[in-house]
Amino acid sequence: MSDTISSLIEQANVALQNNDFELADARFNQVLEEKAEQVDALFGLGSLRIQQGEFEAANKYLSLAGQLEPNAADIALNNGYALAKLGQRNASLKELQRATKFCGNDFVLCGAIAEIFVSLNEADGALQVLERLEALTPQDQIIMARAYGLKNQWSEAVRVLYRLSEDLPEDATVLSELATAAATMRDYRIAIEAFEKLLKVINPSSWDYVKFADLLLLAQQTERSQQAIKLAEDAGETSPDLLIIKAKLQRLDADYTGAQTSIQKVIGLMPLNGQAWYMRAELADDSELDAGLAELEEAMQDESAFLALPYHQQSLLFFASAKYADRIGNYEIAAHSLREANNIRMEEQKRTRSVYDSELAEERVERIKNNFNLTVAEKRGAKSDKTINLRPIFIVGMPRSGTTLVEKILSRHKDVQALGEQESMMSIASDYWFYQSAGQMPKPEGLEVDQWQAMRQAYLDKIVDLSKPVFTDKLPSNYENVGLILKLFPEARIVQLHRDPKDTALSVYENPFPLGHQYASWLMDTIHATEMAEKLMSHWTGFHSPQILDVNYEDLVNNPEYISEKILSFCELEWSQDVLKPKDGDALAFTFSELQARRPITSNRIGRWQNYANYFPEFE
Repeated sequence: MSDTISSLIEQANVALQNNDFELADARFNQVLEEKAEQVDALFGLGSLRIQQGEFEAANKYLSLAGQLEPNAADIALNNGYALAKLGQRNASLKELQRATKFCGNDFVLCGAIAEIFVSLNEADGALQVLERLEALTPQDQIIMARAYGLKNQWSEAVRVLYRLSEDLPEDATVLSELATAAATMRDYRIAIEAFEKLLKVINPSSWDYVKFADLLLLAQQTERSQQAIKLAEDAGETSPDLLIIKAKLQRLDADYTGAQTSIQKVIGLMPLNGQAWYMRAELADDSELDAGLAELEEAMQDESAFLALPYHQQSLLFFASAKYADRIGNYEIAAHSLREANNIRMEEQKRTRSVYDSELAEERVERIKNNFNLTVAEKRGAKSDKTINLRPIFIVGMPRSGTTLVEKILSRHKDVQALGEQESMMSIASDYWFYQSAGQMPKPEGLEVDQWQAMRQAYLDKIVDLSKPVFTDKLPSNYENVGLILKLFPEARIVQLHRDPKDTALSVYENPFPLGHQYASWLMDTIHATEMAEKLMSHWTGFHSPQILDVNYEDLVNNPEYISEKILSFCELEWSQDVLKPKDGDALAFTFSELQARRPITSNRIGRWQNYANYFPEFE
């Protein structure tokens, strides 16, 4: 390299560091006038164009530089970033893989490569490059946690962020990431603690209080959520998001008039707010259904406004249309709207690479069955504490199979505390399988009593505000963890709910489940997931354990007194007619079944799939 070129490159780089883009551009171009294929100038101009947001130009310069020095990790990294910004995912990944190949264990390059991998939803690439580093910066750890989140390994994401929060207790970014990750895995104790600390280290805006109110509502802390809403309103917040949370709180308080008023305000501010329309369709009187559907269809005619919405708002509008049409009895429109709603969700799942995999689901079921077989079930597990007479009742089954109804019946008993859907057992199971796969814990057949005991205590430590020894945990997906529950709680009772698979599948398909329910966006996947749930529950039933009771939803709604008495007897609870009577003060239900659970038990939802048999060939 000539002295002139070296001097110009040095001047350009200094100008670039000082954000003097005009001078940097001039000096790099002077170099190229002398030598058209000068790598440093091409790389410098490409990097400069990235800072200016001109990604096509950046790609042009960096591609030329990469051809001249194909082993240069920094060139490939910057070009990968430019391509990612241009939406050219595959080309970006190709460049990032090249950067990974040649970056060694350079902590700056590895961290930057991992960050771009995460932005492209490539969790494995990010984790693999971060594994090279002997020490991780705080930013590296945040990126690692995000990568675990992309893999739905939220317990590991929380573990990383929690450790980081202990090192950086006043870092707002860390606390925000921890609150989000913990809330996603429904560890609301950690999420709320992190958010409370966040509010102390920042100057909270009205929007921060709205987010806190939403978190508290998810955690079923309705009074505190209302308090946070009041703080947001006092700070001047009037957004649709605030009104949506108010409407949810009003609905939980059975203030349906207030909820409808709040919803109408949202639609006045944002005519295509999917959440508001979905709630409106649920709460509308029968006399309002035809007009409501017509108004919604008219609003959705604004194609440009509709296409500008986030995917979840688009899908909710179609779910609302389906809700209106189903209630009217127009199943053709309802079926069409459900297809549209779930197709939108499926496209998002494809984009984030979180599509349901039936083969993996089958492998998971077989793995659980093999690890928790009858031999393991017969070995000693944790010991009960007879001094507190603890009697947890786990209500499990596919979502929409009647778990909320069973909990509602039990919650009306004077001796029972209803805790709703607790994520605690899923968290314990996730942690155990993580450590077991890492070789840090044995398979279930090799666990000692003290190890079972530690997991038992870890579950109890996660339960907040326990006031009665008899309590319900009705997280449906705990049907996967029945084997674990039997080992941890010899005093537990487990009620397994079964329902006509087609009714279950339809009920899942017609509700906007979070994307973590990967099976919910395609009817065949929902049917398959239901079959897998039944297969596992049959496995547990085969243990002939006195701790397990199988209940058919159809039997319960056709003969509620007989089956309810059977459930209470199984749970060692005294029979009372009161458990069948909806009443003020009923435990709140934070699920799609909330409105149904407040009404008298009825059998009118049996066989609903037949209304759609002509529109969904999956039911043939």
